[in-house]
Amino acid sequence: MPKTTLETNRFSYSKKGLIQAAFGTLLLTIAHYMLGGGELAPGIVFYGFWFLCSMIASLYGTVEGIFSVLLSSLIYLVIQFYAAESNPDFSMSMQFFGAPLLWLFSAVVFGEIRCQHSIAIEQYQEQLKTLTKSNEMLIHNLGEASRTNKSLQDSLKSSQQKLENIIYALLSLINIKPTQILLSLEGAIESILAPEKFSVYANGPGGLEVLISHGWKSKETYPLRIGLDEPLYFSVVTQREIISISQPSQATILQKHGIFAAPLCDPDTNEVFGMLKIEEMEERSLDSTAIIIAQGFCQFIGHVYALARSYQEALKGSIYARQRKVHSDALYHILYRYLLSLAKQLRFYLASFHVVLRTSSENIFFSELHLLVDVIKKILPPQALIFQGKGPSNELNILLPGLTPRQMEALEIQLNKTLHEPSGISPGKVYLTRKMDYIPEELHATI
Repeated sequence: MPKTTLETNRFSYSKKGLIQAAFGTLLLTIAHYMLGGGELAPGIVFYGFWFLCSMIASLYGTVEGIFSVLLSSLIYLVIQFYAAESNPDFSMSMQFFGAPLLWLFSAVVFGEIRCQHSIAIEQYQEQLKTLTKSNEMLIHNLGEASRTNKSLQDSLKSSQQKLENIIYALLSLINIKPTQILLSLEGAIESILAPEKFSVYANGPGGLEVLISHGWKSKETYPLRIGLDEPLYFSVVTQREIISISQPSQATILQKHGIFAAPLCDPDTNEVFGMLKIEEMEERSLDSTAIIIAQGFCQFIGHVYALARSYQEALKGSIYARQRKVHSDALYHILYRYLLSLAKQLRFYLASFHVVLRTSSENIFFSELHLLVDVIKKILPPQALIFQGKGPSNELNILLPGLTPRQMEALEIQLNKTLHEPSGISPGKVYLTRKMDYIPEELHATI
């Protein structure tokens, strides 16, 4: 424990204590003479200096007590000398010097006790200051920790939200047509790269044509088309290079186009089907990390494009449609021609329904389409075949071999009635078109 002020400066004193000692000595001297020399009984003289010295030492300490003893002893000795001169029988005795020595002893004892108490109090005060300072530091650190924790929670929440946006953006690119991938990139680019201004171009016969222009203002002068003879087209499409303004040798190629450009390339065929171009990035500079992320993103888009193209090519030859609950349109055309030829040879009816389901959301559409197929399968006869439509995926074709016109009419009425009942499909969204594809000539009269 560090030394206190009293311990380092042992002979410090209080001016107030010295003044009170002097004033008290003066009062006791006056009282001594006013009370007849302080004689209580014959031969017994009382001096109040002992009480004064003890009190000053107890209140202020050893130095002030010794000062009071010196003043009191001086007055006491003067009184004794005058008594010796006026009284011839007065003899110098041990009491002459004994009284001041007793005062000095009591002053030192009481003064040291006072000093020890003062040192202990000062030590406690220093400990209290240290503890108070530690508590304040602890409160400050707790506040900082609380603010840091809140900042981390906000950052984590923001990161989670950003990660969810990235996942949803990437999932939106899966299982779509290759021609739709470029039009679906805006959300993914905004979530992953976060540029302030960017654009997506499609590669065509005449050059690169802009499809998406995010953050562009009406006064922007960025080109909507990049011709075959321009340096940027040659570098990105022909050379398949990643162009960045951070490379001095590539800055002249970008010129007025922006700060970054990269090809969107099919890894299977090495065909460049588009270009990603960044005009401005506000949140961070286009450093090496940002370039690596952008390059990886472009490669990911290339793989998604290749998978979508492979998927669509495989879907063309599949007997099942994308939804897996109905047959594919390719199989419909094969079976339709076969059944039509067979109906003409064997002389049986061939009928069909064309079903259209109208909805605004693709996610809602898929759930309602599955429900629609489940509903109509319960009503259709066993020989009915359900196919996906040729154009939009919200169309269905149903082949019904062997059903007469009257049976088709009754089936249409039953389907409309069932679809208008509470079945999970919004009313007015399903449109049925009945058609007799072939009627044998000898049976026309029976219709």
